[in-house]
Amino acid sequence: KNKTQARRRRRNAKLDGENIPSYKEFVHRFTVLSMYRGFLKSIQKMPHNQMELNDQVRREFRAQQHDSDPFSIQRAVAEGKRRLEELQEFTGEVNKYENSWINIQDPDDPRGRVGQGWPWSKT
Repeated sequence: KNKTQARRRRRNAKLDGENIPSYKEFVHRFTVLSMYRGFLKSIQKMPHNQMELNDQVRREFRAQQHDSDPFSIQRAVAEGKRRLEELQEFTGEVNKYENSWINIQDPDDPRGRVGQGWPWSKT
């Protein structure tokens, strides 16, 4: 009930010059919230331990909530992005090797050609 009241107060609060976030703060907030939502969405696809994983993500984000050191914040965001990408790969949402050069089908350069017909090889 207190959370709902706090949300209403924030939503209904008049914006004055002091409460308007800068563009950088807005983008940072958007990045963190989208990362948090991404974790929750990926966890739903896990076959087990969903509640424990949700609690762990919540704890991790809450632990960093009041961090004010720019370097520490940047490091936490980078670590979060890395972990989210790892979780998405694990759940099959994203395959970072899908568009790899390894998968390119080039008729002029078929696979297995390495070492055949090279100019310095003895014929």
